[in-house]
Amino acid sequence: MQKSEHYGNYPKNINPPIYLAYAFRIFFLILPYYIVLNIILWGFVYSGYLNLNFMDDILTWHIYEFLYGVGSAGICAFVLTAVPEFFKKELPVVDKKLLYIFIMWILGRVSFWFIDYIHIYIVAFLNCFLLLYTIYLVYKPFFKDDNQKHTSILICIITIFLIQVLFFLSYTSLININSFEILKFSLSFFMILILLVLRRVNMETVNDLLEKKDINKVFLAKSFRYNIAIFTIIIFATVSLFLPNNYALTWIAFACSFAILSLLNDYFIQEPSIFKSYLILSLISLILIMSLGYFSIGYAFLMQEFFEISNYIHFLTTGAFGLAFYLVMVVVSYVHTGRELVIENKAFLGALLIIFATILRVFFESQNIYLISTIVWASAFLIYSFSYSSYLLKKRVDNLPG
Repeated sequence: MQKSEHYGNYPKNINPPIYLAYAFRIFFLILPYYIVLNIILWGFVYSGYLNLNFMDDILTWHIYEFLYGVGSAGICAFVLTAVPEFFKKELPVVDKKLLYIFIMWILGRVSFWFIDYIHIYIVAFLNCFLLLYTIYLVYKPFFKDDNQKHTSILICIITIFLIQVLFFLSYTSLININSFEILKFSLSFFMILILLVLRRVNMETVNDLLEKKDINKVFLAKSFRYNIAIFTIIIFATVSLFLPNNYALTWIAFACSFAILSLLNDYFIQEPSIFKSYLILSLISLILIMSLGYFSIGYAFLMQEFFEISNYIHFLTTGAFGLAFYLVMVVVSYVHTGRELVIENKAFLGALLIIFATILRVFFESQNIYLISTIVWASAFLIYSFSYSSYLLKKRVDNLPG
C-alpha cells in the first residue's frame, strides 16, 4: 500500500465526519454531479431542446461555469489536499473550515446561475473570494520553501484568480476588454496548471508502477520540457488576447503543439511494458489531446478558417481539461484513501468516453451529435461517482487519519 507521510501531522483532538476529513472527499463527492448537470443542460440548450429563460448570456454562463465553476472546485480540492503532502509540517484544512470553503463554492455557483437577478458585485465577490481565500490559506509554505519546488503551482493559481477578477471587471464594463476573450485567455493558464500537476502525477505514479514491476529504472519528468511548453502557451495566450487574428498565432500554436508533444519523450525508458498500463495510456492520451488542440488551432489560423477555432478549442476544453480532471479524481481517490493505485477497466472506460466525446464534438457539426457527445462525456463522471463514492465515504483502508 502507498502511504502518505503527511498524515502524521493531522490535526489533534479533532474527529470530523469522513466527508470533511480531507478536501478532496467533499469536493469529489459532489463535483461529478455538478459537472454532469452543467454539461447536460448545455447540451440540451445548444441542441435546441431546452431554453433557460432566466439567463440572457447563456454562452458566457456555459464557458465560465465549465472553467471557473468546475475549475475552482478542482483547485480547492487539489491544493488543499496537496499542500500537506508537499510540505510535511503543514496541517490539512478539515472539518468546519473545509465546510465553509465548500459552501463558498456552492454560493458562487448559485449566484452565477442567477447573475441576471443578483447584483453583479455580489456575484463577483462570491466567486472571486473562494480562490482568494484558498490562496491565503496555503501561500506561506510555498514561499517559505527554500527549494521553491512547487511555487509555480501557486503562481499559476494566483494568475487564474487575477484573470477571474479581470473577467468580472470586463463583465461590468469597468475595463474595455471582451469578457469572452478573457475566458479564452484563462483557458491557457488552466492548461499550464494541468501541465504542472501532470508533471508531479507522472513522477509519483510512473515510478510507483516501475517499482511494482521490479523495473530498475527511474522515471524523470524533465522540467525543461515542461518549462518550454508552458512558455509557448503563455506567449500564445498573450498574443491571442491582444492580437486575436494575428497570423503569427499560426506558428505560436504549432510551437505549443510540438513543445507539449515533446513531453512524451520522458516515457521512453526502454521498458515497453509500462505502456500496458491503463494509467500510462491515459496520461499519454492527455498529452496527445492537448498537443492536437494547439496544432488544430494553428492549422485553422494557417488556412484562415477562423470559424473553426471554436470547434478545435474543444480539444483543450472537452478533451484535455475534462480528462485531466477525471484522471486526478481517480488517482486521488485511490492514493489518498490508502489504496494501491490500480487503474481498472471501469476507470479506463471513463477516459475513453471523454476522448470519444471530444472527437464527436470537434468533427461533427450536427446538433444531435453534439447532444450525444455531451451525454457520452458526462457518462465518464457518472462512472467515477458510482465507482469511487464509496471510497470517499469510508475511512482510509490503512487506518491513517484523513
